Amino acid sequence: MSKTLGQDLDEVVVDTKAKQKQNTRRLAKIHKLKQENRTLADKRNRIIAKEIELSYLYNQIFRYTIYQYSRKLCRISEEIGRNSAKIMRLRTLIKQSKIV
Repeated sequence: MSKTLGQDLDEVVVDTKAKQKQNTRRLAKIHKLKQENRTLADKRNRIIAKEIELSYLYNQIFRYTIYQYSRKLCRISEEIGRNSAKIMRLRTLIKQSKIV
């Protein structure tokens, strides 16, 4: 059985709507990840400010304290990097789906 032109057009419309819905979900995910990156950056800045405040207060920071701060900063920076990679991947997927 061959499809009629109307059926072909209906399938194209359904595919287009599905892609638009998928892209909308991707944009929402990008917004969420960007918001999370902003909160993580604020947290990282607070940790750095606290470390600077302690160094001025005590004129020295113990090695263990420096280690703790550096571990926290590394974890936060890694999370920001992972989120940024996810954002780039999602943007690429959106661009690819719009080309087709």
